[in-house]
Amino acid sequence: MRRMTDVIRAAKVSHWFDRGSGAPQHVIDNISLTVAENEFVSLVGPSGCGKTTFLNLVAGLEQLQVGDLTVAGSLPTAGQSGTSYAFARDALLPWRTAEENVCLPMELAGVPAAERVRRAKELLRQVGLGDNTKNYRSELSQGMRQRVALARTLSVHPFLLLMDEPFAALDAQTRIAMQQQLLSILAHERTTVLFVTHDLGEAVTLSDRVVLLSRRPASVRRIYDIDLPKPRNPIALQADARFHQLLESIWGELGTEVSSG
Repeated sequence: MRRMTDVIRAAKVSHWFDRGSGAPQHVIDNISLTVAENEFVSLVGPSGCGKTTFLNLVAGLEQLQVGDLTVAGSLPTAGQSGTSYAFARDALLPWRTAEENVCLPMELAGVPAAERVRRAKELLRQVGLGDNTKNYRSELSQGMRQRVALARTLSVHPFLLLMDEPFAALDAQTRIAMQQQLLSILAHERTTVLFVTHDLGEAVTLSDRVVLLSRRPASVRRIYDIDLPKPRNPIALQADARFHQLLESIWGELGTEVSSG
């Protein structure tokens, strides 16, 4: 069996924001964390604790200040090859069709036209939009737009997928459908995922491990191994006693962290 390697390695990472004349705002405090190849890790914690800031450090969108942080053995850089970033909002280009939006990252990567169209159609089919490839953003519901965004994010076969609450704006039914589609697609891809969410049920459903961060400045309070069998079905998990046991445990720890502030 091939040995798993760490895609993300963070050691004693701290970060703050300069507020001009005031004291710097300390956001992250001494985080050490590894994420292995093909692992799905979720970051949860109190609102505003620094989850997105840590994700941005991994993406190279924030400059590392203190500690060591590598992605696939190198320092993080913005736009690094093999990394895709999915945001809470779809950010689709309104003058492009769904298919053309999914094609965009492949165009930038120099993928031949025929191959990128084939790949876009297949991904849109996988997310349930095989009949909507020629629709523009204005012709799609919010849930459909987010599905296009997911397909676009996966179009270049990223080895690392960074996701910042990508399903937060969706209604409960659509959110569960998106979770299932993400699980189904990732089952056939060797992709490492670092996922930020406020939804603890979502974190338990999707993840191999859930990292609970403290209130700001964020540090690692506890890491939960999610020992639920795969493949997982978000609906079926609602009747799983172990799912609810894990959820209750994380909720209890998070509640203690929030109340301690």
